[in-house]
Amino acid sequence: MIRELSFVAISLCILYFTVGYGITFLGDLRISTFNSYATLIAGVASVVGLISLVRPSITQTDIQDLEVGALKSISQAAKDLEKVKGKNFYRTRIT
Repeated sequence: MIRELSFVAISLCILYFTVGYGITFLGDLRISTFNSYATLIAGVASVVGLISLVRPSITQTDIQDLEVGALKSISQAAKDLEKVKGKNFYRTRIT
């Protein structure tokens, strides 16, 4: 949830900077107004970036879920191998 919100916030900040610069360049927005809002938005982007640095990206439960998934797939592969070993496959030559 936090990752999605961070992505949206950073995307909106980038969008504001690019569109805002274009509007300022065309003369429809005063540069002082753009700079005032850009300061606020850059602050929000900085806070979101700091939160992402503080928050651990991988948790213990993430690692445990990966281990459980790997063990299940290994177990299934072992069962499939036992089934194949138990069957006798004869090759027939087609003439």
